[in-house]
Amino acid sequence: MYNLGTVGLGHWVRRLHEVLKQHQEIKLVKTVGTRAFDDKREELERYGISEDRYYRVAPNEPLPDGFFERLDIVHIASPNQFHKSQTMQSLGNGKVTITEKTFATNKEDFDEVVKFTRDNKFEDKVTIHLHYLSKALTIELRSRLSELVDKHGKITGISASIFEKTDEEDMRRTWLFKPENGGIFMDLIHPVGIASKVLNVSEWGLVDAKTFMLQPLYDTVNPTAAEARFEIKGDNFNQNSTIVVRVGKGLDVEHKKIRINFENAVVDLSYLTTEKEIVSGDRGEMKITSDGTQTIFPKGPLSYEIMVGETLRMLEGDGSGLTLEDIRKIYKPEWEFQEFSKDISPVKSKEEIRKFVQDGLKNV
Repeated sequence: MYNLGTVGLGHWVRRLHEVLKQHQEIKLVKTVGTRAFDDKREELERYGISEDRYYRVAPNEPLPDGFFERLDIVHIASPNQFHKSQTMQSLGNGKVTITEKTFATNKEDFDEVVKFTRDNKFEDKVTIHLHYLSKALTIELRSRLSELVDKHGKITGISASIFEKTDEEDMRRTWLFKPENGGIFMDLIHPVGIASKVLNVSEWGLVDAKTFMLQPLYDTVNPTAAEARFEIKGDNFNQNSTIVVRVGKGLDVEHKKIRINFENAVVDLSYLTTEKEIVSGDRGEMKITSDGTQTIFPKGPLSYEIMVGETLRMLEGDGSGLTLEDIRKIYKPEWEFQEFSKDISPVKSKEEIRKFVQDGLKNV
């Protein structure tokens, strides 16, 4: 059995814990947090973490040396602004390291983590976890892509919308909208990850971007939604192909869809939250529309089960399915978006926000 320690709690660890209950190879034994043990007692005891295995730190403090003792794996699920230092510290302590979402929140710090990893030959010990890449629906798309291109022609464009409903957990996580944590486009980078890693976009060029004050309950200063249009190139794409990405938190409806336009077909992917996947057993829906309509309901493990399998392979020295080069490519559009959006003001017009939401719901 391998020992796992988490930095941070929240829904990342809750999902992982549900999966670990079905696996005996990895056991959650330690946790780091910023609040007192008694404040988190109920949650920690649910995970089997006693007070002597809970390490409290102040923000920006290094992780305690004692936390790393007798650990094999570290899962970093803290606010994004701490990922750079915590990832490097974990690797420096020789641990297989799974970092949620991103190594860092700006290009300079991100590149520093990549250089540190390469210079110290830690490539096989670290990865980021982007759970949409290992959802069953994404794996189904990957398995069918070559056939789709052969049958229906190359991709002419993509429209992707990840809209999340207003909920109490996000109201407690308003830190994610702040620039030091990367903002909303980084938090919902999943369509970019799928386009880069699965559809094999090789070149990105930002054409335009907007940010929106969609949900003032979350933040009245920083954007809670964003839209970006990129020109894209790759072997699976026609010339002049584009992708439009719309993401936002704090809507009345949940909408997690990607539309891929081929020369002679349209493929719509409808994603479910991990919580819905756990409860229902469903894994979303793929609809292929050409002369007729074919609907596919993929089956397969949860993305966090895939994560456990990849972690075990990393422990055995086989590396991750997501390489440093893959990760670097995925985050290139993020840095373009950051550079462009730093000089624009968030849209507050109700009419423009309404159009942004409607276009996203229709995936146009």
